[in-house]
Amino acid sequence: MSTVARLAQLMRFGLVGASCSVLYAGLAWSLTVLGGLPAIGASVFAYAICGVCSYFGQKLFTFRSAAPHAEALPRFLAVFLVGVSVAALAPMLLTDWMRLPPLVAIVFAGAVVPAINYGVFSLLVFRRAGRAPAR
Repeated sequence: MSTVARLAQLMRFGLVGASCSVLYAGLAWSLTVLGGLPAIGASVFAYAICGVCSYFGQKLFTFRSAAPHAEALPRFLAVFLVGVSVAALAPMLLTDWMRLPPLVAIVFAGAVVPAINYGVFSLLVFRRAGRAPAR
């Protein structure tokens, strides 16, 4: 993949991620404030909806992957759950245990997790069947 094509793919990845973040915030807020749901229930529901949007956005728009859903979806879910776990554990480890400022955990979860996700998504989750690996 050329540098320009990779940059375009990274931009699409960021657009899908940012869109899902905005959708999550809007859903979680609406369900909590307007719908009267407990914050944790609203958050989990909103996150699940955003997970579906993220899967289809990344598969169809970012990576334009021909990988069958039976192959890509379980891999996506595994990476998604690891990312959620890391984002949830980062504040505990970095802020509570290591006594670093909360900003460190926020930057870690907001930058490192998506960077790892991009790499894993492009190499393992959404690679096109029969496509030779990029060199």
